[in-house]
Amino acid sequence: MTHKILKISGMAIAAINVVNVINSTWFFLGMAHFPAEAWLVFNACAPSVMLYLAGYFFKSSRIMASALPFLLFFGTGGLFVFGWTGTAIYAQIGHIAMTLATVWILMKIFMEKSYRFSVAGLAAGIIAFAVVLPVQQKYVKTHPEYLKKLGDSTFEEFIKKKG
Repeated sequence: MTHKILKISGMAIAAINVVNVINSTWFFLGMAHFPAEAWLVFNACAPSVMLYLAGYFFKSSRIMASALPFLLFFGTGGLFVFGWTGTAIYAQIGHIAMTLATVWILMKIFMEKSYRFSVAGLAAGIIAFAVVLPVQQKYVKTHPEYLKKLGDSTFEEFIKKKG
């Protein structure tokens, strides 16, 4: 019974995350017209979720565990960094979905007792995160024009009218 609940909840969480990745990608690339590298940096949630989804669809606890540092930092951490009004609500829905994915991955690892593969994946994820985060942060600091665009109230009004 518990494996059936895990399977059904996993499908629901994965589906919600797919929708959020599509939505945020459309926002950054389609509506805000960010270049691809700025999308990857300012929407670090999307590649983080894609890593989790790759593990989910390939049924790999190792890959899903490697996504945990990214999901925790950009997803759960995002809940405390972003506001809860205006267009930030869309981002917060994605952060909640990423947090649910984190909890689901941990439940799956413990219920299936796939510790060895998961620890190896988590270690790889921590190393990858330690390499990626400074690059991401440096890009943000050297490209304040994108950060300004996201924080501009006239841009938010434009997005509300367009969407």
